[in-house]
Amino acid sequence: MPLVVALGLGKGVSLCYQGGFALTDGFEGPMFDQYFPDLAISYQMKISIQKSFALGEDDYIAVFPGFTKAKGVTNIVSHYRIRYDRKSIEVPITYSKLMHISKASDLIVSLSGRSAWDWETSDLNRGGEEAWTYYSFLDQPINKYQRNAVMAHIDYQWSNKWMI
Repeated sequence: MPLVVALGLGKGVSLCYQGGFALTDGFEGPMFDQYFPDLAISYQMKISIQKSFALGEDDYIAVFPGFTKAKGVTNIVSHYRIRYDRKSIEVPITYSKLMHISKASDLIVSLSGRSAWDWETSDLNRGGEEAWTYYSFLDQPINKYQRNAVMAHIDYQWSNKWMI
């Protein structure tokens, strides 16, 4: 169940919240007397601040650094589950160029780059060789990784000024 909230603070600054939660299978699978596995609540919350800068009449840059906290259980491959606790810091930046096609339509060309640093602690669980057996590998070493991405996209925007 996702939720996105943006609060405009004025002067091109916004405070943003993105979050969501889901019910997932529990860390250990079902035992012989259970019809269904235990359930776990997984969630992710991100808080960021966004600032936009006008570089000219039709050029813009937006930066929106943020902090993410996520915790939950997920399947990684068949019969293997991970219980994770993740913290992330990310720094995205977007350059956008507005191009006027006509009085009724515009084209927005954007180039975005993002770098994120993650710290994740986790426990692993897998099914055993016999029915209803599971092996848990607790307190795995902390995972530290960096994610980078570059994306270009084009948006077409039209107005209700139809020149009729």
